[in-house]
Amino acid sequence: VAQPVAQPVAPVAVPADYSAPVAVEETTLPDPRRGTIDFGLLIVRLLLSGWLILEAVGTFFRLGGNPGLSGLEADYANYLAPGGLAIIIPSLQLAAGVFLVLGLITPLFAMVATIVTAFTALHELTTSGAGANIFAWPESVWLSIVMLGISLALQFTGPGLVSLDFGRSWARRPLVSSWIFILLAIAGAVALWWFGAGVNPLA
Repeated sequence: VAQPVAQPVAPVAVPADYSAPVAVEETTLPDPRRGTIDFGLLIVRLLLSGWLILEAVGTFFRLGGNPGLSGLEADYANYLAPGGLAIIIPSLQLAAGVFLVLGLITPLFAMVATIVTAFTALHELTTSGAGANIFAWPESVWLSIVMLGISLALQFTGPGLVSLDFGRSWARRPLVSSWIFILLAIAGAVALWWFGAGVNPLA
């Protein structure tokens, strides 16, 4: 007896409401689970960028009794390249300060801030003459170290969502790139001190 031939069954359209879930890209809307962390990061950025901008503007325009570029060059007189450093340091301070206050391209300019604050800390330590005796370090040394620590911390935290980087992944969840920029910052600070100053800050 001939067996009936199975007829192909036409595919049945599945209503949109019952379709498989589709992966949705991460949005840039504020995550309520972040609480007040973004506001806290804004305060941290404002403190660091404000200090950098005021230092640079004061040097360029001789504000608040600042002796200006000539005075900064005199401060660096015992270094290898005092004239170049007197231009480079406030320029880096101003660039890092402006971009950090905006929260724009934060990883790059947090790196710049790390380089310049590291140089400033070493300079303050050198001029203090305190050497390795941390109990004799003046407030200027500690202030520079605190600002250096803040710039390092921003590499790991990102600028937060209250920034122009709010749509970037590093504003919400910095990953391995943080370590890359930290290593670049350390290399840049060592190079700037080695070729620009060339002295032992602990001597």
